Amino acid sequence: MLLMTLLLARVDAETSFAYLAIVNAVRMMGLSMVLMPTTTAGLNQLPHHLIPHGTAMNNTMRQVAGSIGTAILFTVMASTALDPKKFGVNGLIHGIDIAFTVATLLCGVALILTFFVKKPSVSH
Repeated sequence: MLLMTLLLARVDAETSFAYLAIVNAVRMMGLSMVLMPTTTAGLNQLPHHLIPHGTAMNNTMRQVAGSIGTAILFTVMASTALDPKKFGVNGLIHGIDIAFTVATLLCGVALILTFFVKKPSVSH
């Protein structure tokens, strides 16, 4: 997912639709491969009677975090886009590249944090 996000940070006006579609599809597959085991591992830490509450909280936080993340990245894109009168479409593409660069950095931080996740102890 990190690599695909980085590839999306390097687009220009000549980038083909096929490239964007393929890179984004692979990125979304990577995202699904990360989210499902992460959700399962998190919910498995809860006592059985709290799993429904954990599921509700996970779904709520996923929606809230997705909205906040979208707002932040859109703000980055809009604030770093160059003047369209002077740069044309390349000005907007510059903002998109910066937003995906920020997303790549966030993915990198998340990757580093995964090494600090403790494995659950095995109990019999």
